[in-house]
Amino acid sequence: MIGTYRSNEIDENHYLPTALETIRNHNILLQDIHLQQLSRNAISEMIQDTVQIQSIHEDFDMEALSEWVFTKTSGNAFFATHVCLLSMQTDFIVVADVT
Repeated sequence: MIGTYRSNEIDENHYLPTALETIRNHNILLQDIHLQQLSRNAISEMIQDTVQIQSIHEDFDMEALSEWVFTKTSGNAFFATHVCLLSMQTDFIVVADVT
C-alpha cells in the first residue's frame, strides 16, 4: 500500500498520525520517504524540457512562467507537473516542433 500526505497540512488531531502509530505498533513494515520542494531552477529546467528551448533565461515569457509556476505551487513537484500539463492541454504552453 502506498499513501501520500503533506506533513504541513495535518496536525496531531488528524487521524493519520494515529493510524501510522497503530501500523508501527503492529510491527508492519512502514517506510517514510520525505520529498523536498523543487527549487526555482528545477522548475525552470522542467519547463525548459517541456517546451524544448535551449535556455529558459533567454525567453522572458518562459522565465515569467517558471516564476509563476514556482510561486503558485511552492515547489510542490506534483502540482508543478500538473500545472505544466494543464497549461499544455489548454494551449497556454505550446510545445515547439523542432523536428
